[in-house]
Amino acid sequence: MIKNNWWKYYFNKDYLELYYFLFDDKRTKKEIDFIINILRLKKEDKILDLCCGWGRHMIGLAERGYNVVGIDYSKPFLRVGKNIAKEKGVKADFIYGDICKFLFKKRFDVILNLFTSFGYFSDSDNRKIIENISKSLNRKGKFIIDTRNICYFLSHFKSVFKYKNGKKNILENHAFNPITFQDHVKLKITEKGKQKKSEYILRLYSFPEIKKILEENGLRIKKVYGSYEGENFDFNSKRMIIVGVKI
Repeated sequence: MIKNNWWKYYFNKDYLELYYFLFDDKRTKKEIDFIINILRLKKEDKILDLCCGWGRHMIGLAERGYNVVGIDYSKPFLRVGKNIAKEKGVKADFIYGDICKFLFKKRFDVILNLFTSFGYFSDSDNRKIIENISKSLNRKGKFIIDTRNICYFLSHFKSVFKYKNGKKNILENHAFNPITFQDHVKLKITEKGKQKKSEYILRLYSFPEIKKILEENGLRIKKVYGSYEGENFDFNSKRMIIVGVKI
């Protein structure tokens, strides 16, 4: 059985090696362009990147002159991010912290939560994160939550995925629980005859569920997109990119 605090160990160097290749500069630039345009960011805005990882969005925003702070629990991610920021010569404030416990009372004009970094905890902790997003935003502060579209996920569901990343052979076993809406994923990564294993759990939320939680915390949805190309959100959208404001 997976440990309750699995996330403390999952987001490590192995994760970086496995997924880093997905995020080239072209993709990151497109996503940052979308964020700037949709939120109409101003240079004086104070921005929080919640679950910043190695900082590809926050560093990109900092390069364009925006004031960004990032928080993440993964020390390996933060070390990589700090090194990249140093190499690029940009100011990006990386903070080590537990996003279930973070709280900056009315400190930020914008909060970003990107690339499916919402849903890794219990329902109560996930709600707490939304509550703290609201408390950490200034009045009329803006937010983006980018996660998977459960409709697309279930309509394309496969219990087994096999793919390659360079010399790595990856096997993913998915077990989706229709009662809890949690996807329990077990990974086997084989390279040069050696095998590593890891696993994670992701709680997928439908749009009505997350809308209710947001509204209960004084957050109003202004628009939902299905991609960073600005496509409308529908059943077949891979992403659910929620843009909203604190009321």
